[in-house]
Amino acid sequence: MASWQGCDETAEEGARRLAEELRQCQADKDFVWSLWKRLQEDKPDVSQVVRMVIQRENQRAEEKASKVLEILQVKDHKIRELEQQSNAQQRELDDLERRRAAVEESISLREQLSALSTHWKESTSKTQALRHKDVETESVLVQELRKRCADLQMLLDNAQDAAKAGIEKQQQADRLQNRVDELSSQLSVQAKELAQARKDLEEVQALCRESVRHTCKQTHLLKEMQSLHLNNQHTLQQQEELHKASIGHQEEVSEHRKLGSVHTRLSED
Repeated sequence: MASWQGCDETAEEGARRLAEELRQCQADKDFVWSLWKRLQEDKPDVSQVVRMVIQRENQRAEEKASKVLEILQVKDHKIRELEQQSNAQQRELDDLERRRAAVEESISLREQLSALSTHWKESTSKTQALRHKDVETESVLVQELRKRCADLQMLLDNAQDAAKAGIEKQQQADRLQNRVDELSSQLSVQAKELAQARKDLEEVQALCRESVRHTCKQTHLLKEMQSLHLNNQHTLQQQEELHKASIGHQEEVSEHRKLGSVHTRLSED
């Protein structure tokens, strides 16, 4: 039972770890959205920030994958141990069943003892009846009956000894039956716990898949942010080029005006 309690504690610890990882994923999501708002508000050079976010997400993903793999390995090891224990107890139950069958064979000795006792009583009755019959044959009959009684007594003693042994074997069979019932109960409990452990493992695997999907979404979001950042940089470059072109055009117009003014003055002179 201690091993089962250890398995439950491991499952609870795995659930707590996954809950902590989910909370961390939510915190990472909030962190990414906060950076995105800062990008929209301030429009800074966010290349360094994006690299930091990518590094942080990669590190988080590696840590989560390592933790989930460790939990799955512990679960798999516990399940193998439980299956080995179940197989060992099933073999013990089969052995006890064979021993009980052997003990039940000795119970038939009680019936033989009862039959011998009845036969001995009948023989005794015949002996008493013969005494009232022919006196001449009484001695011979008595000797034969005594011999028969002695044989029956010996058989009776043997049967009584066998009956005692049968009683002991019956008691042993009862103890074995109690042990069989106890092991059957333990096997049923362990089967339920094994089913629960497998259910916990399926839940952990589902959480693992959910965590992987969440990580993929985060990675996709980061790629979109990086693409947006590149677009912003391209837009800024275009605006700078337009601004420079506008300034150059204004300078050309101003220079043209100055030349026109000089030309006008020269014409007036």
